[in-house]
Amino acid sequence: MRRIVDVSRPSRLNALLRTLLVNSLLMAALVSSVPLTSSPAQAKTPTPEEMDSGYRPLPVPTRVIDTRNGRWRVTPGDNILLNVGALVQQDPAKIAAVSATITAVDAEGAGWLRAMPCDATVSTSLVNYDDANPRAIHAVVQTNASGLACFTTGDGAAHIIVDVDGWFEYGYGFSPTWPYRAFDSRSSPMATRYTVQVADPGTKAAYVGVVATAPSAPGYLSVHRCDQFPTDTSLVNFLPLRTYANSSLVELSPDGTVCFTASQPTHIVVDVYGYQSVGYRSEPPRRIVDTRRTNQRGYFTQVVVPQSYGAVLSMVIVAPASAGFATIRPCNRPRPRASVINYTAGETIAGAAIISPDGNGKVCIDSSTTVDIIVDYHGGLSGPAL
Repeated sequence: MRRIVDVSRPSRLNALLRTLLVNSLLMAALVSSVPLTSSPAQAKTPTPEEMDSGYRPLPVPTRVIDTRNGRWRVTPGDNILLNVGALVQQDPAKIAAVSATITAVDAEGAGWLRAMPCDATVSTSLVNYDDANPRAIHAVVQTNASGLACFTTGDGAAHIIVDVDGWFEYGYGFSPTWPYRAFDSRSSPMATRYTVQVADPGTKAAYVGVVATAPSAPGYLSVHRCDQFPTDTSLVNFLPLRTYANSSLVELSPDGTVCFTASQPTHIVVDVYGYQSVGYRSEPPRRIVDTRRTNQRGYFTQVVVPQSYGAVLSMVIVAPASAGFATIRPCNRPRPRASVINYTAGETIAGAAIISPDGNGKVCIDSSTTVDIIVDYHGGLSGPAL
């Protein structure tokens, strides 16, 4: 007799096999969902540009010294003391230098201003002035073991104003040095290009102050690596037979040199204030704002820069109609009392700043009168890893 099997009705064995198969698949899925090892994710090693520069910005630039409030000028031999440790509420042993704009104003005659660690003796000048008009420069000034920086004048007495934007912490990318003179062309014929040795080979960048003095005609001075061509930017703007100064953190050539190229023959003097080994995202200087080309002359200028703890900028106020000043800030902060450039009517003058942009990378420059302004970007300082 032929046996007929109805496959539409699975037998008890088939049902058991099916149950075992389903259970096996479920167990396999559970096992595959568990990682074979539980090793932690590998942390990304920061590049030298991403390492901590040591720069610690204040929320906004802050005026900490103004001798006009006491109605007496600083005479040669006087020392004006800034307690950076008390200002930023940090152990003085942590403080390598203060980053600030220093202004000489209402001078009684031609002279110069020095900045240095207190108890130090230096022979360099920071600001040169020849009349009562304000002259300002940004500088990174080393502090002493007690966290103190000192300011003094030479020759003509003048009022001193100090506006602080931040400070540098020991043990990171910044290495301070007493201000020293690296180059002075005045013993040789003036030229339009100078190569200056400011550091040992392999040093990333240096904080330098440069003075253009006794130029033959109106012009400007740019700074750049010697193995690169100069860009369409300026660090100092000058008029004939006068003295103008500015400063910046400048990227160095691999051999430790930096080059200065002038549009007209001029003498230059170069002083060094410190070095940056890591934590500086540098690039050839580039122009990011020129209101002359966009017909945006006015009281307010906004620029967008790459995110950083401190954007390194140089600025030029072009032929203002009247005397005044400009301030700089992160755009999400109120306008500070501290100034970054002071200018007189008709004068084209340069300044510099290190400023922390807001969360959108925006920096705002406010002026007390309507002006044309030029802004050049030099690079950005990194901060602590988050």
